[in-house]
Amino acid sequence: MSSNSQNTSFFKNHKWSTFLFSLLILLVLLIVLARALLGVSIEYFAKNWLNEQNIDADLGKIEIHLLQGTVSVFNFNGKNQQQQGFSLGELTVSWHWKPLLENSVDIKQININDLSLDSAFYNDGKIQIAGLTIPANTDKSSTPESSPKDIATVWNININNIALNNIKICTQQLSADNVKYDYCGRFSKLLWEGSVTYKLDNKASTEIPLYVDGNFNLQGFTLHNNKLALDLLSIKDLGLQAIQIKTTDNIHIKNLNIEELSALERKTENNESINRLVSFENLQINPIQLMHGNTLSIDRISLRNPQTYYYLDKEGHSDIDQWLPDQSQAKTESPEKPATNKPAEKNDFSYIIKQIDVTSDKTSTLSFSSVDEDVNIDIKDLKFKLDNLNSKKPEDPSNIYIEFTLGTHGHLKLEAVTTPLSPRLSMKGTANISGIDLRRVSPLARANIGYDIKSGQLDTEADINIDNGVIDSKLHLSLNHFNLKTLDKEQAKKLNSELGFPLSSSLSMLRDRDDKIKLTIPITGDIENPEFSPKDAIMKASSKAVTAAILHIYTPFGLVFAAESLFDLATGLYFDPVLFEPGDVQLTDKEKEQLDKLAVLMKDRPGIYITLCSTSNSKDLAQLRLKSANEPSANGDIKGDTVTEAETKELKALGELRSLAVKSYLVEKKSVEHNRLVECLPEYEKNGISGVEVSL
Repeated sequence: MSSNSQNTSFFKNHKWSTFLFSLLILLVLLIVLARALLGVSIEYFAKNWLNEQNIDADLGKIEIHLLQGTVSVFNFNGKNQQQQGFSLGELTVSWHWKPLLENSVDIKQININDLSLDSAFYNDGKIQIAGLTIPANTDKSSTPESSPKDIATVWNININNIALNNIKICTQQLSADNVKYDYCGRFSKLLWEGSVTYKLDNKASTEIPLYVDGNFNLQGFTLHNNKLALDLLSIKDLGLQAIQIKTTDNIHIKNLNIEELSALERKTENNESINRLVSFENLQINPIQLMHGNTLSIDRISLRNPQTYYYLDKEGHSDIDQWLPDQSQAKTESPEKPATNKPAEKNDFSYIIKQIDVTSDKTSTLSFSSVDEDVNIDIKDLKFKLDNLNSKKPEDPSNIYIEFTLGTHGHLKLEAVTTPLSPRLSMKGTANISGIDLRRVSPLARANIGYDIKSGQLDTEADINIDNGVIDSKLHLSLNHFNLKTLDKEQAKKLNSELGFPLSSSLSMLRDRDDKIKLTIPITGDIENPEFSPKDAIMKASSKAVTAAILHIYTPFGLVFAAESLFDLATGLYFDPVLFEPGDVQLTDKEKEQLDKLAVLMKDRPGIYITLCSTSNSKDLAQLRLKSANEPSANGDIKGDTVTEAETKELKALGELRSLAVKSYLVEKKSVEHNRLVECLPEYEKNGISGVEVSL
């Protein structure tokens, strides 16, 4: 029998098997054809639709595996005429088919690689995303929202794993004439491992039916301000472990961990090492529980190696100003709405934080620009602890501990029990400050009070007592080898007027034999009272201390004072100046008598030093010109205000001879130690005195 006859006989005897086999082959061919045509069709319709939206698009490749339940898109990109658009390296989505029969979408994996997306928001409400324009919604009518029970068929969505790599999203806020905001956010990797389920049912409920169980990780994140060309935020690694969400009313996170965060980048100059205003190496918060959307509970917040940099220039501007919204672009405020009797809604959000722990060996810097140089205050070796913060029980006490190094050798330590959340603060404890080198703030003193700090070290012990907002504390100040030098007489005079006594001279009265100035200053008042000022308390206490010191020194020499008004502190520390005849350097008998009394005082008080500051005036200049055959005016004043360089030199020489005459008399005639008499540089003041000013 031939082979053809055998085949014919086989097909006749097995016609149903043959039919089914042929149908299977046809089905496979149709699936293959559909798979081939589906990708081409999707590409065709996608490109045509994007072209209709004025987007020039290129769809590189589509792969569809229906049996495996996967679809992949490669090298998909497009841009509009404004060069806004998108670029996608790869998108792969895989799913399970079976759950579709149960009205459930179950996505196994989402992979997105090399995605770049542009978006723009306009003041008129128009939005552009990936180059697509979404017009503003001008229809103000609203339609009632449908509840789950109105939905005929309820679909559930479950997503298991997500992996995103090399993602960049840029957004702009645009007005008619400028760009308000222009930011680009990017990250190198985002991983979600677990499940995210949105499970609807037909039961009416205010809870959002979201269920989450898994871990989240974000790496290499930056948020860049394109207008400033600076990073607003940068994070090396952010992880959330064991996230459990059972509807949004029950959220639990085992641990939040952030590695190497920095914020508010600044432009650096001269190889400055700090290029971020805020940064830290590690932050851990664990565990975190949020119940009912308004009750937060945290066991511990641990921050490691935070670092800050704050700079304030002469005009009061700082680096942070550039990050603030442009007030010139702020919208005009709408008219005030009429007041209603409806009570304000109460914010019932509450939180409990059991412990906050901060340590750092990094240096944080506060920098202030003065008239001629910058003042830097460095803080390092920080230790900070605070416990028991309960917003529902603001009166419950918390323990606070702060310790850090200030400058090179300064040190601050505070230990107290406080109620930081109470409307009326309470605090009881101690604070110690030691080894503060006051020379570091000399430029600030120079610019604000007219004094230069030549030397000085500050030690302070504070007894802190604040009861329900009422302060009853004491500062025990100790200034070691504290010396000032007047640079701006007008500013110093103004400060002396505010204090009620001459500052520099008063310090001499307060020194002990070890060259220390010790003051105990009570600080009292209501912390909530805007009229309360610790500065006023310090001035008042200092004034009393200076008054007591002056009485102690001057009383043996015949000072007369009343019980309430001792004497004028502004003049009590100054002697009458030693006056000379114009152009002369000889002491008169009257001036010698005054110097004799001064010598007695210095002998009795060996800790007192005297400054001798010589001043020449217009009459001295007139005498100088008379000797040079220049005729003075009728009243003895000079005819011109211009003083030549040669005349200035002669007037200074005259001043030096006068202060030398005073010093020589006290040393040679009255046996005063020469090192207790300090001469100033002579000065010329047109309307000043013709003599030597003497002060303690």
